[in-house]
Amino acid sequence: MVLANGDRHGIDVWDEDGAGLPRRDWAELGARRFRYRTQWRARLVRRDKAVWRQEQIVHEALPKMAGGRVHAFIEHRFATSVENRAVKEDRYALLWALRAHAEQRRLKPVSVQRVASWVRDCMLKGALWRGGAGASRLAWAVAGYHATKYAYLRELQQGRYPELTRLYAEGRYDELFARVCDGALG
Repeated sequence: MVLANGDRHGIDVWDEDGAGLPRRDWAELGARRFRYRTQWRARLVRRDKAVWRQEQIVHEALPKMAGGRVHAFIEHRFATSVENRAVKEDRYALLWALRAHAEQRRLKPVSVQRVASWVRDCMLKGALWRGGAGASRLAWAVAGYHATKYAYLRELQQGRYPELTRLYAEGRYDELFARVCDGALG
């Protein structure tokens, strides 16, 4: 959400960039519903500080911003099945990699990324304690995103997916999204 310059709407924690709101990610796996994690991100941003550009095609691409916190939770239906979430994470990973490739980002070790993400969500953020084995399976699928995005980046650096690379470079994002969603990667 972008607010007009200086418009506080009663937010006492406003600073020079914006304010973070917590998003609670809920998982509904079978008959069990549990809070997978809570993430704090800048979600209220002053219009003159907003940095969104169209080529930032993955929503988490906004940079981290300094700011206060507003305790107004966003309740997010994050996952209804491990399988569906894994498919979505794969699409996000490819979109992230296309942007990272255009920005000439460096590779990171794939295996380390996946394990570190699983540990963060399951152990440090507590998903395992709230969701048990289902949370562990979900965390492994979500962690796949962090490994897969660097695997895709490696493939892009090796010349794979030239049509997707061209669509991104030309700013033809609607076509790019449709191709990725349909699995037409060639």
